[in-house]
Amino acid sequence: MDTLRKKIKRIKKNIRRRLPETKPVAFITKIRWGRELALRKSREAQLIALPPDEYSKLRFYQFKKATAEFFFQHIGRTDIKVSDTPHYRLAQALIEGNASEIEAGKRFYEAYLAAASQTTGSAPSEPSVEELKRELHNLREHPHKAAPVVVTQILPGGEFFVVEGNHRIAIASALEQEIPVELWPFELAFMKFSPVIEYYGTRHNNRPYSNIYFNQKVAIPGRREDIIERLSMIPREVLNGAKVLDIASNFGMSSILVRSFGAASVQGLEISSSMVDFASRFSMLEGVYPDVKFRQFNIDKDFLGDEERFDVGFMFSIYAHLSKPQHLTRIAERNIGKYIVFESHPGHTYDTYKSFFDSGLFSSVEELGRLIRSVFKPEEKSRILWLCTKAQSD
Repeated sequence: MDTLRKKIKRIKKNIRRRLPETKPVAFITKIRWGRELALRKSREAQLIALPPDEYSKLRFYQFKKATAEFFFQHIGRTDIKVSDTPHYRLAQALIEGNASEIEAGKRFYEAYLAAASQTTGSAPSEPSVEELKRELHNLREHPHKAAPVVVTQILPGGEFFVVEGNHRIAIASALEQEIPVELWPFELAFMKFSPVIEYYGTRHNNRPYSNIYFNQKVAIPGRREDIIERLSMIPREVLNGAKVLDIASNFGMSSILVRSFGAASVQGLEISSSMVDFASRFSMLEGVYPDVKFRQFNIDKDFLGDEERFDVGFMFSIYAHLSKPQHLTRIAERNIGKYIVFESHPGHTYDTYKSFFDSGLFSSVEELGRLIRSVFKPEEKSRILWLCTKAQSD
């Protein structure tokens, strides 16, 4: 009997040990997510009549960090439209049949593919040159058999953005041929074309971490609706003309919005490459790129160069997530010249971060205000925001 009990105990122990590896909550969340997405698509997606002469004006949506850099380098604008894309240029050259234009179009498209191949799963894969040629032939012969191009409006009544089917809409535009176009509400399109667990987390009612803003208006509500409130607590003289470092920038909302609060430029650091892609996308769509840029960065492992200098550092609810929080002190010491804006984790106090605040780097640490834990617990104003002023050496 004792042997059986020990065996059962050992089995239970192994199950408990393996649960974090199998991530059952994440798996269940993914199943529920897929089911909700299918139901919402059946109810909310709708075919729309969009004339072919409007296709070229549709805006490109699926930027990643690398493709944002590509487009800005080659086009010099952030409001990229279908007519600006390599897909359109190559399709038009193939239709016209000019050998030199086809070769130039192929080079341009292949350069784009090289950037797009730095994939993170944050955007659909792009077709090769040969696949695009086949798509051109199929659309020319059977336009109404094409899979619908998916478009969305980030804000109601706003511009149309192509979220899936860039190559098909570019080819159809070059052919001046009508193909099926489906309009999805932005929240639905975002659910479909965004990573599930990484972006939304689990057990959070399919709401992203914070509000998603576009033109300073809420496009999708998040679990935190206080991003603008948080920035409003910071004295304007701290932000005016400042070079800001946003550490653990998530999908970039604070970085993008702080430009409207007077910041001159922002560099966001984020461990997730998918998040960097999303943030770069929003920066392009908002028209603040390249003044607001993002890069992948692991605070526990990576270091900024001493020549990388900023006026203000944002450290929002990051400290407890780090295995080496002393690296934040290093950044504050070597890379930030004037201020750190530091947000606590829910329920934490000054004493939780005493080693950071009392490191000798700051002449003062001032509480700016308190923010709610999340929209699900609005009664808990348990996130404290501090302004840490750097001590200036003589």
